Amino acid sequence: MTTKKQKKAWAKASRKWYKKNREKVGKIHQREYYQEGGKEKRRIYYQENRERIRREYKERMNVPRLKAKRRLMSYKSHQKLRLAIFDHYGGRICKDCGETDLVVLTIDHIGGGGHQQRRDLGFSAGSFYYWLKRNNYPTGYEIVCMNCNWRRWIKCLYKNITGE
Repeated sequence: MTTKKQKKAWAKASRKWYKKNREKVGKIHQREYYQEGGKEKRRIYYQENRERIRREYKERMNVPRLKAKRRLMSYKSHQKLRLAIFDHYGGRICKDCGETDLVVLTIDHIGGGGHQQRRDLGFSAGSFYYWLKRNNYPTGYEIVCMNCNWRRWIKCLYKNITGE
């Protein structure tokens, strides 16, 4: 059985070899992947072995330790994106009340219309942050806490019902 020290030494040597032989490695991978008829061969192989490939993939992905690790990595990545968006739209503070707790901060459409926009574009509230980034942080949004966001929604709802 190998020790941690041996594994680190092997990994270091491996990285060093790959850096030194980058062109050679690239050509090997390119030759294997782009050989004549390679795409068609891979497609046929997948069709013939689809059930086995999918079963093995599910088995690999459902390992509890890896599931928890992927969940944590996804959470960290989402939080990093949220912070970047908050910083772009005016900082990590609620525009209305000054709340700074990141757990309750969210993005709000100026003038409302968030529900309709999500329905039109066909995405959930969670993927909204990714949409903002992909579209170069469009204007018309601000940072508020959930209480202020809810308060705005109730006021708008009341205004529409009563006509006041």
